[in-house]
Amino acid sequence: MNLVEITSEKEFNPLVVNSGAAFTQAWFYGDWQAEEKRGVRRFIVEDNGEIIATIQAIRYPLPFGRSYIYIPYGPVLKNNLTEKTANFLKKSLKEVFNDGRTIFIRLDFWPPLRDRLEKIAGKFFIKSPKGSYRGSYFQPRAERVIDLRQPEDEIFMSMEPKARYNIRLALKKGVAVKIVSRNFLDYFEDFYGLMTETAKRDGFDLHPRSYYEEIFNSAEKRKNSFLALAFFGDKLLVANLVILHGETAFFLFGASSSEYRELMPSYLCQWESAKKSRELGFAYYSFGGISHKGLNKSWEGISVYKKKFGGFIREYSAFYDLAIKPFWYYLYILRKLFQR
Repeated sequence: MNLVEITSEKEFNPLVVNSGAAFTQAWFYGDWQAEEKRGVRRFIVEDNGEIIATIQAIRYPLPFGRSYIYIPYGPVLKNNLTEKTANFLKKSLKEVFNDGRTIFIRLDFWPPLRDRLEKIAGKFFIKSPKGSYRGSYFQPRAERVIDLRQPEDEIFMSMEPKARYNIRLALKKGVAVKIVSRNFLDYFEDFYGLMTETAKRDGFDLHPRSYYEEIFNSAEKRKNSFLALAFFGDKLLVANLVILHGETAFFLFGASSSEYRELMPSYLCQWESAKKSRELGFAYYSFGGISHKGLNKSWEGISVYKKKFGGFIREYSAFYDLAIKPFWYYLYILRKLFQR
């Protein structure tokens, strides 16, 4: 096996290795992270001339000049994890990132590992304690997903009655949804204004403005996204940004006004987003992360909201860590457990 670093986008396509790969392993996602001044490196794993895995690794800072590497929903594997592949990943990644700064590498395998594959990973990597999952940079362990391969009326009827009622209410009261697939920057100020309002109301921190601008620039350049905008008259009430990648349309950001919430515009906006994704030929619509099995308890409210749309829960594997500097790694883990 060989680990080859890739510096050209044309040579790096995780979807060729596995059509279910998440957008967090796509080249454009790495560009977003680079906008945040994070180091991004990409690799392929070759075996007898065949690409069997792709890796997009992102560096996140820690105190005292240290950092860790996270591979969000990756490495992306073509086939099931084997002891040979796991051993190769352990040796090669440790060699590449033994740079004096990196204290550990966090792997987040796709497809998710189950049963015997978890045992294989456990032979070569440290299964991360759940208390160390906490952190805004780590991807969720579960998400709510709608299967769009069903007829539209079946998808609608599989929702909870409250969701169907709210969608019909929004339509009855005159809420209208506009789908935007081009000229994204024309809508940036309105989107960012709603994001700022939502963050203030709901008590969460935003990325820097430049991060969202980079995403909008990327969306315009790549034509891999759409905005769903819910209006009441001329008043913008909801803005959803949906990323189109592989088999799945991913609801990435949602922002809403504090006005006219009784008209339930967010329900209609999500439904129109799912309908548009189905129309475009995508197999799944992902609402993103949810609280599940005791993780991300602060998301319980939004998880109840997402559950109203039906669908199923897509679960991901445990994290697996490769300690480069064991002392610093276990200090990091203890700090996380203490914070919890």
